[in-house]
Amino acid sequence: MLAAGPSSRLGEPKQLLRVEGISLLEHTVRQSLNAHCSPELLIWGAHRERLRELVERLPIPNLHNPAWAEGISSSIRLGLRALLRKSPPDGVFLLVCDQPFISGPLLTEMRHRWEHTGQRIVACSYAGTLGTPVLFGKAYYPELLELKGQAGPRSLLSLHREDISELPFPGGEIDIDTWKDYESLPLKYRTFMT
Repeated sequence: MLAAGPSSRLGEPKQLLRVEGISLLEHTVRQSLNAHCSPELLIWGAHRERLRELVERLPIPNLHNPAWAEGISSSIRLGLRALLRKSPPDGVFLLVCDQPFISGPLLTEMRHRWEHTGQRIVACSYAGTLGTPVLFGKAYYPELLELKGQAGPRSLLSLHREDISELPFPGGEIDIDTWKDYESLPLKYRTFMT
């Protein structure tokens, strides 16, 4: 789970924005746990002092990424290397914490497709594109470890279209980058920051 960015367009840590009474970060963790995405690992970076208390009370292991300013690729590399040092999984989910409509059932269906279709990548489709959450099989670990800068999962998806099972994700195009994005959520989903 990737949550290391500085939220520069928002001006505040987006991880702390609240949806349905909990932080965006906690919401994403809960949905991942509901889908039994194991092993879990949270990568965080910017706003270390403001996020420390929240991160420490979440029920999953975490790693602080001191190179977060490089971009999302540094978090992908850090997380994947940590997983590979333990018991290397056959596949890895990449989730970001700013998609408020991510759900446990969506992640469960992704895992089901990956296990039963023979496709080596399962990616969510929305707004005419493919993106996160995405599940990569281990054949793609070397390419994930070669990502640099702001290159994220989409850069690999465009190279491997034939290997992808697409899963529609209604609302997947909604991510929180600005206050306008947050304020456009239906009122029942949003509350003020902690």
